Amino acid sequence: MEIQDLGVANFKSFDSDGIFIEKPGTINLFIGKNNSGKSNILQFFRLFSEHFEDSRNWPKGSIENQFRRNGKNPELIVTIKADSLIKDPPVLKSHFKENLLTFRIDLI
Repeated sequence: MEIQDLGVANFKSFDSDGIFIEKPGTINLFIGKNNSGKSNILQFFRLFSEHFEDSRNWPKGSIENQFRRNGKNPELIVTIKADSLIKDPPVLKSHFKENLLTFRIDLI
């Protein structure tokens, strides 16, 4: 399954629009100004990988995990090619404008 986009929303410096990594590769480089969220992306994926088995244990109150003050839970946003899951071309054409599926996963 090929991931087309990977995003983070409602986590630290990221609002509900979030930030997206288009076509993530094996190696990704984050470049940006100071205080632009580069470390926040890495912290999000570290926390996600540590709590993947049981998101109910996501650290809600720790200092390192101060969520956005918009009151929304952090989300993982993933876009994949639909044909990696659905092998029937007529179903793809009838249900999807594009060959993409986007999932917004609420982590708490």
